[in-house]
Amino acid sequence: ATLVAPGAQRKVYQTTFPSNLLLKLPAEGERFRRHRPLKTLLRQELPISRYRYLLCEIDHDIKVQIRSQISGIMSPIAPTRGTVQTRDGLGLLVQRIGPRDGGIGPSLDEFVKSNLLDDDALEKLNAFADSVFSLKIVAADINPRNIVWGEADGDLRPFIIDGFGDRNVIKLRTWVRWLRHRSIHLGMEKTARAVGLQWSRSQRRFFRSPQVVIQSADVAIPSVVAKPLCGFSPRANHADPSRAP
Repeated sequence: ATLVAPGAQRKVYQTTFPSNLLLKLPAEGERFRRHRPLKTLLRQELPISRYRYLLCEIDHDIKVQIRSQISGIMSPIAPTRGTVQTRDGLGLLVQRIGPRDGGIGPSLDEFVKSNLLDDDALEKLNAFADSVFSLKIVAADINPRNIVWGEADGDLRPFIIDGFGDRNVIKLRTWVRWLRHRSIHLGMEKTARAVGLQWSRSQRRFFRSPQVVIQSADVAIPSVVAKPLCGFSPRANHADPSRAP
């Protein structure tokens, strides 16, 4: 496997075979143990706590896939593909999002910097945002680096790649819609500011800032090899079940 995203808490590798998967592994070195001694002690006594993120992402993915099946709205998060034993512990396999010929797709901020966010892409970004609300996604860290563009079913779409699922013991964001929506709105607003867009809470949509004008263009999608990943594929025309309590 090839390391594509070193991180303070997790490392992400691209598997050699099959090449369409990524592997997430916990990365807790000396710096983590020095600054978080209580967590280190807890994980020594309760080893399963080290894999809380893994359990959380698998559980949330399954629940979102069930809602997706019922509603007909494609899930905006990458499907998990099970677990695998490694020398560094239990790893989570997730779908690689990017060009068909390999590599990882550009994050939203890179996508915008490459002048690829034309009107069609903006509509796909808004369909993505709508599906996050409609399928009751819990995502505490929505930002431009966690939204990646890649091909699915021959179409270019944005995917949320990391930070999904409710990791709290008392899962208030899962149970309380207002808290879940508040967290999503904050993430969307942060994302909009970072890439020069505006976010409307009332309409749940991204809009261009007045000074930003991008013409539609048929431009090849760059391949990036240093980011983690997950997946998305919404449908443009559907009902909005998120309006129901």
